Amino acid sequence: MVRVTAMKPTVRERLRYAFDNSMAKGTRALIAWLAVVTFLMMVVYAIVVIAFGIMPEEVADKSFVETLWYALMRAMDAGALGGDAGSWPFLLTNFAITMGGIFVVSALIGVLNAGLEARIDEMRKGRSKVIETDHVLILGFTSAIDTVLSELTIANESARDACVVILSERDKVEMEDELRGRVPDTGRVRVVCRSGNPADPIDLDMVNVQGSKSIIVLSPEDEDPDITVIKAI
Repeated sequence: MVRVTAMKPTVRERLRYAFDNSMAKGTRALIAWLAVVTFLMMVVYAIVVIAFGIMPEEVADKSFVETLWYALMRAMDAGALGGDAGSWPFLLTNFAITMGGIFVVSALIGVLNAGLEARIDEMRKGRSKVIETDHVLILGFTSAIDTVLSELTIANESARDACVVILSERDKVEMEDELRGRVPDTGRVRVVCRSGNPADPIDLDMVNVQGSKSIIVLSPEDEDPDITVIKAI
């Protein structure tokens, strides 16, 4: 019998592992890391210009906190570099933090754009929780949906705020497009579509099945619809 001894990870491997886990948390973690990088650049800039005394006379009396603010402005505004004056070491230091700021701002724009696109895609998938109450819940999406919605529209003509929630395994956008063509006028009835399995308790919780006032289960148009209806019930 051969015993395999596990090798302990190095400090670098531990740090890399922790960094990878934090990056996997999404947009907020990425923005936090960019904020940390920006702050570190500001601190390094303030230490360099104060320790070496390379700041011009007109700004040499700034405190450490004021120097941090000065560094942040140089990092966020690349156009300020053209108006700087002073010794070459000071100008080169300003150039370095400005280039770092350009990198951070560019990365921030990319992160925000990616996060916004991910959020829009999530909304289009129809997986957000429904907070409606006293709504009519329809499980399934078949050719009978236009008849059901038409009847519900007539029944709720005098209602102040009526809502119908549809849960089906079909794509949310496809359901909404099809409904606009088949039932163009729903009166005062708001129709909310969500994508999910009508027989899955998690998906049923997403459409607030406990808060609905009535539930309609549509029989699917396949070879054995009874099993699907029984599972949903």
